[in-house]
Amino acid sequence: MPALDQLADAVRASAWELALATVEEGLLDDQIPSLQRLGRLGQLGDLPAFVAELAGELAEPQPERLPHSGPLAARAREHVRQREALGFAPREIVSELLLLRRVLGRFVADERAHAAFDRLVTGCVVAYSAFARTPPPDASFQTVGDPKEQILCVNPGAPQGGKAPITPAVPWFSTQGVIPDAPSAPPTGTEWISLPDLYTARCVVRGTRAWLLVEPIKTPGDPRPVVAAYDDPRGLHAADVSIALETLVALVRGEGAAWLAAN
Repeated sequence: MPALDQLADAVRASAWELALATVEEGLLDDQIPSLQRLGRLGQLGDLPAFVAELAGELAEPQPERLPHSGPLAARAREHVRQREALGFAPREIVSELLLLRRVLGRFVADERAHAAFDRLVTGCVVAYSAFARTPPPDASFQTVGDPKEQILCVNPGAPQGGKAPITPAVPWFSTQGVIPDAPSAPPTGTEWISLPDLYTARCVVRGTRAWLLVEPIKTPGDPRPVVAAYDDPRGLHAADVSIALETLVALVRGEGAAWLAAN
């Protein structure tokens, strides 16, 4: 198995071709309409330089470093500014990054590299379908229209990848299956109930399928009930947001603070 620095060298050497492949993907079926009105150099922009910078992060990964700091983040912000100046909509800019992730994934068939690409490219988007066990074959939200596509999963507790705690938050009068329905308001007089240190979550990828696997921490002596791991094809869909709501709020707060600090 090649070392990560060898894979990084291969990505760096093919930066122009990978950027071009990303543009071609964006032009296909008009996925990124703004590309249509640009010449080839405008379509590419600084994508080759962005790919080369990403290769450097692959060679020397620093997962402990905040996503909004460092040369790659600076390059990404510059790319966004250039695209905005050309009239790209926010949706198009995000789509371009996701297409780049797909192109890179096809170029490097190595799970270590894929994990790094997910951390560096798709961490800007949080999307997932939550399940308390492996989804059944007929599971909802697990099919793609093209075998080259991939269901997206980004763990709100660890956008860079891996397993992390998540904290649900639900109103007592609409618990959405996270906890049993309460007959009355809690004695604290609050409408919201938070459940820290009860669950962890991690993204699981199997072929084109991907899901957020929610698992109880099982602390001895903890009497709190947990969601049932039943075979519902929809998984925890009714509680997709609530199951990690406090974690999502903290993530948005942190990203907002990082944006203000950088701008």
